[in-house]
Amino acid sequence: MKTLALLTACFFGSALFAQKYASTPVKKPARMKTASGIEYTVTAQGNGPKPLPGDKVVARAVGRQLDSALIKKKGEVNYVKLYPQCKVVDSSTVKQPGTHTVGKNEVVQGLDEVYKLLNAGDKAVVYIPATANPRGALIYEVEVLDILPARRPWAVQPGQDTITTASGLQYVIYHTNKDSALPKKGDEVHMHYAGFLTDGMPFDNSYDRGQALPFKLGKRQVIPGWEEAAALLHKGDKAKLIIPSKLAYGDRGYPGLIPPKATLVFDVELVDIKQKMPIKQFDITGATKEVTPGGTEVYFIQRGTGPAAAPGKRVTVHYSGFLENGEMFDSSVERGAPYPVTLGQRAVIAGWEEGLLKARQGDKLRLVIPYTQGYGAAGRPPTIPPKATLLFDIEVVNVQ
Repeated sequence: MKTLALLTACFFGSALFAQKYASTPVKKPARMKTASGIEYTVTAQGNGPKPLPGDKVVARAVGRQLDSALIKKKGEVNYVKLYPQCKVVDSSTVKQPGTHTVGKNEVVQGLDEVYKLLNAGDKAVVYIPATANPRGALIYEVEVLDILPARRPWAVQPGQDTITTASGLQYVIYHTNKDSALPKKGDEVHMHYAGFLTDGMPFDNSYDRGQALPFKLGKRQVIPGWEEAAALLHKGDKAKLIIPSKLAYGDRGYPGLIPPKATLVFDVELVDIKQKMPIKQFDITGATKEVTPGGTEVYFIQRGTGPAAAPGKRVTVHYSGFLENGEMFDSSVERGAPYPVTLGQRAVIAGWEEGLLKARQGDKLRLVIPYTQGYGAAGRPPTIPPKATLLFDIEVVNVQ
């Protein structure tokens, strides 16, 4: 124990860091062991808080590689005495400390486990045996200078009911603005959010970026749990979402961020709804009609004077696709990005291939495509029903 006291005086006695937390030397430091076999000895007790999952630990640390020859000669039990004789392999200072997120394993394997157990202001000697670290046996002297708290999940207050939907989504309304409209399919929803694992570990949030996440409702741009929840919220509503894995990232999770089969917790705020402006279908009254060999009907609403389409040519179009009931299922106009296709390469459905071969640059036309030249008897659920006749209003922007 005298050796521990000497080391503490040597490494921490001349610190120039302006201490935020008080630290009291431990008279009889005790060696403790974690569940994975990491040993640590607190030599000075700080009066600051312990970190929670996702908090950042600001610490200085000096790590040394324990020499295998010395260990063989004197045994690992004497690692504190061996410490000054071993080579420094990792170091941060009080003036330039390291900052590490607890639970993210951003430091050497084994050290993160001990940081979870230390208070701000603590000083400790940490021994990481070779069996717990691929780099071999290591010993660290650390000082926890500060804890930077992460964003915490909102606490459920008395009287706030947890509602469970038929799909298994759970949500709690914190603030509601029922005078505002609910979003509809196709509307652009802007959502601020903070995401957590069930143990409170944060994994992402929009607040730090200063920008709410925009997505179009019903377009499968976000996980299913978000799609369902957004349709239940008014502009200005705040809610907690508890999303089971089947409505989130499923059995695979999201590597490096979301574990497999993880239930996710989101605190969300629906900050804006931009209603979709309906795209009107072309009026084909008086249009010239032709029929392709496969049965696709081509209605020419406006004839252009540019180059004619042909196999091998790249045709760039703006389009909007509708079902026979008038429901729009896709649109490059809505996205603001024209769609290029090289004819003859079977990159699009047969009705497009045959219909566009009759077009030229500057044309406005409608294609009425039977299911045999579209997505067949099976369709493409959930967007295209089985045996669906499809209507495409197309403007040919360019032919090259």
